Amino acid sequence: MRKLILQLLLGVTASAGAQPHVDTGQAQRDAERQRIDIERTSLDGRFTAEEVACYEKFFVNFCLNKIKPRRREALLSLRQQENLLNDTERK
Repeated sequence: MRKLILQLLLGVTASAGAQPHVDTGQAQRDAERQRIDIERTSLDGRFTAEEVACYEKFFVNFCLNKIKPRRREALLSLRQQENLLNDTERK
């Protein structure tokens, strides 16, 4: 999964370098989008690992229910950052 993301990022970076008319604001937004995607992937990996650990416990649902609110909060923050980028791009 990480190899795929890294390849995609390298491909986006290479294609962005091939476009000479990219303004700096767009380049910054693209870099911020990449950072958000990487952070989201990292969070998903961590929470997935925690869920796997929950399945080894006796009270699986109790354990999973403790993880869900933290996941929502973490992803909400990233979603808000992404929405700000989208609003800026629309303007």
